[in-house]
Amino acid sequence: MLAIANGLVAKINLDSCPSEGAFALSLLVLNGAKHGCDAGASDPICGSSLHYKYKDSDLEPRFSATGQAAGRGTKLVILAYIVLVSSACYLLILRGLQAAPPLAFGGVRTLLGGTTILLVAWLSGQPVIPAKKLLKWIPLVALSATTLTFGSMFLSPSFAGAGLASILGNAQPFFIALIAFTFLNERLSRQQLTALGCGLIGILIIILPSATGQDNLLLTGTLLALTTSLAAAIGTVLGRHLKLAGSLLAFSGWQLIVGGAALLLISVGISEPNIQWSAEFLAILVLLGTFNSAFITCAWFWLLQKEKAGSLGIFLLLIPALGVLWALLFRGEQPQTNAIWGGVLILGAVFCQEYRNYRR
Repeated sequence: MLAIANGLVAKINLDSCPSEGAFALSLLVLNGAKHGCDAGASDPICGSSLHYKYKDSDLEPRFSATGQAAGRGTKLVILAYIVLVSSACYLLILRGLQAAPPLAFGGVRTLLGGTTILLVAWLSGQPVIPAKKLLKWIPLVALSATTLTFGSMFLSPSFAGAGLASILGNAQPFFIALIAFTFLNERLSRQQLTALGCGLIGILIIILPSATGQDNLLLTGTLLALTTSLAAAIGTVLGRHLKLAGSLLAFSGWQLIVGGAALLLISVGISEPNIQWSAEFLAILVLLGTFNSAFITCAWFWLLQKEKAGSLGIFLLLIPALGVLWALLFRGEQPQTNAIWGGVLILGAVFCQEYRNYRR
């Protein structure tokens, strides 16, 4: 992780990223519109969208398309790790919920992730305190990108199951495009509008049966999972114009810590049960907090310095698909017909959007 963190010191001009844990990733690379960025590719944590249009000559020699800094095999191993760990996220959350209430679980997980990121920043000689002009933004971004996102993320699988929560938890690209179009007057191409329309239809197909009153628990889980995506998208839009530069790790770590602390305060305020600590729960917590949120944040940003985000996004489409597969294999969750068709439309829409950038 230190090697990856040291790579962050390189000169960068990447500024746009939506966010799971996000959330940290939503803040690592935010302001791309000003530098030729094009939203689209999903980030591993929550399926967020990021695409950058740049030339090899814009990068430092060691980060050019020749990939001298890291072999292709290394990149593929890291990418495979990101996909596998991220796709198992909701399964691990469901398992951990047997020992911990959702808000306390999410709070401890994000505190651990944020602390790990700050530790990595300190050990690699990077700032652990964000630039002064960024401090005022930490609470607002933390509440949207961490507190609301992780709170709904940890609540949703208990109602909707790991498979459906994984699909809907990767719907950020549609919310980001919709928010940008509505509030930022950003134009959408015909292909983006088609992808957005298909994605929204897919979501409606999943929601409608439960909205008619057939399954109130499923409706609750569906809305919570969509809240995860919406909150991450809001956090991304809030941070779109932040110039993080050398404060990337520091800002990401502190917004996770502040957002996680808010989750713990809410947990105490509503009198959630105590966490039942055990070796199994500690293992799940370390995996989610350190090897998921913290490590994947660093690894994903490291990859973005060496590859075009559009080419990476295609592989990340495996995350929700594998999430459904793991839910079927390890929990016996049989997806309903409407969930299958809705999920196919959502994944097809994201693929359509990603493939456009991949061909560039």
